[in-house]
Amino acid sequence: RSIYLALGYVTGPRTMFVGITSLSTGCLYNWQDGKEQTIPYHQETDVSPASTSRTHEQIVTELRTRVDTSVEAQLVSDRPVGLFLSGGWDSSVVAASMRRARPDASMKAFTVRFAHDTDDKKFNQDADIAKKTAQALAIQHYEVSLSANDVIARADQVAFALDQPSANHSIYALDKVATLAATEVPVVLSGDGGDESFGGYTRYAFVERMKWWMRVPVSARRGLVRSLSSSTWVRNHADALEASSAAALFTSFHAAPSRQLSRWFPGVAHPFASAEQIFAERIESLHLSSQDPVATFMAVDRALWLRDDAFPRADRMTMLHGLEARVPLTDDALVAFAASLPTHLHVSHGQLKQLWREAFADQVQPEVRALPKRGWFPPTAKWWRAGLHDWANAIIEEAIQEHAWMDGPTIRKAFKDHVEHKGYYLHELWTVIGYQLWWRAYRNDLGI
Repeated sequence: RSIYLALGYVTGPRTMFVGITSLSTGCLYNWQDGKEQTIPYHQETDVSPASTSRTHEQIVTELRTRVDTSVEAQLVSDRPVGLFLSGGWDSSVVAASMRRARPDASMKAFTVRFAHDTDDKKFNQDADIAKKTAQALAIQHYEVSLSANDVIARADQVAFALDQPSANHSIYALDKVATLAATEVPVVLSGDGGDESFGGYTRYAFVERMKWWMRVPVSARRGLVRSLSSSTWVRNHADALEASSAAALFTSFHAAPSRQLSRWFPGVAHPFASAEQIFAERIESLHLSSQDPVATFMAVDRALWLRDDAFPRADRMTMLHGLEARVPLTDDALVAFAASLPTHLHVSHGQLKQLWREAFADQVQPEVRALPKRGWFPPTAKWWRAGLHDWANAIIEEAIQEHAWMDGPTIRKAFKDHVEHKGYYLHELWTVIGYQLWWRAYRNDLGI
């Protein structure tokens, strides 16, 4: 529970159920003659970026070739293969590669559009760009709309299908687009996994810039943080600025702030420290030879966040509808190639996905090249002030009443402040909602 409250998901092989563990990723489970055996078949690629004798042009060419090779392999099927298409770089690159591999084939792509009561167009920028991408590549484009009412209607079924609680509110968009895709194709490709190998998250740029700061003694850094505590930016990044280890630094980007966790969930022992221990264990298990913090961070993201959160969510939401999802950008050879490159090719001076953008600039729409990196999220924060308000408030109140380890006044105030534009607590509040939806779905089975 403490790990979920900190990270918003449960890290394997732990589960929310006492006495039950999940099969570790990259392993086979064998039961024979009353004996059990766990057999590893895959280990995260060792990260050891190094200088290379290849020219920059050769590296770009090799990247393009490796992506095409992976996509070609994932297209092998005796049934039609479709695509989850957003307006971002990764799915756009996969779409272009699919078209090169099958120049004359009929293809179908599926996109989510969000219905909301505001005039903020940013939430459907991706849908607009995806439509242009599909048209440019002569791919049949299908759209499905997700509304606040859809979230309410599907919340209980989705919570049950997930098996474990999730604080990620984008799952309803995935559920909705998978519903549509399953009516047209049995298999889809997606662009998931590209950011974790090619430097697509702002936290990588932050870590790159933190290299010099991490060489300052911890005591001195903590003193500086205290002296600058009037700065909102410093307060928001206090856990990262005071981090005493790589595990603590990584936890600061993935977990809710430690001070906030202690206020919201005073009855739960040290959720931030529990999450930090998870990161420390995973870093140690990877046996990474690299001392480059950016390379290490990407490797940990692949081995922890991607495996324990992003992919399980995608698997469950697609399998719920009888749909198979494939992720060509996580091909072993492609990931190993990316990990072998100096990290400045991926992240440099705060700029993300440098090599990726250069290699595929001619394969995406101009709008994709022009827009900065951004998250793909429904307008949930806005829905809470309209279509989801009463529902969310009721779920949160139910959670407070049923779990004494939650601090009701603090959580209620956060919801009120969020609705009144006095604060932004979407992830933290959805952590509470995600937990309660799971609890509600499974408490009868638990005999509670």
